Amino acid sequence: MPWRPLPIVGGPPPVRVDEPLARLLRHLGVPESSALSTLTDAWAELVGPTMAEHTDPVTVHHGTLVVRVDDPAWAAQLRWMQAQLVERLAATPAFESVQRIELRVGSATPRRVGPSPRNRGTNC
Repeated sequence: MPWRPLPIVGGPPPVRVDEPLARLLRHLGVPESSALSTLTDAWAELVGPTMAEHTDPVTVHHGTLVVRVDDPAWAAQLRWMQAQLVERLAATPAFESVQRIELRVGSATPRRVGPSPRNRGTNC
């Protein structure tokens, strides 16, 4: 016997979860989920290809863009260009609310390709 939902008697009709969730996220200052992937796709264009190799946008919350930076030197460079980046983001419809950038130094994924310096010259 196939599954069928129970009939609704006297209650409100079912609501899709994505609609109230989207309203809640907007209320909390979080852009739509597709907006962050749009930002990730355009990141190299916004900050330049070299900077994009060392930085990743992580999230946006209450007007703050959180960016992961793999080295303190790149964090200093991004801090120096913060005003210009916020201005560029203001021209992007999904990110016009970004007013500041918060930097987090540390890499979630190693960017190095090839053997690590510790394993060079060993057979392990």
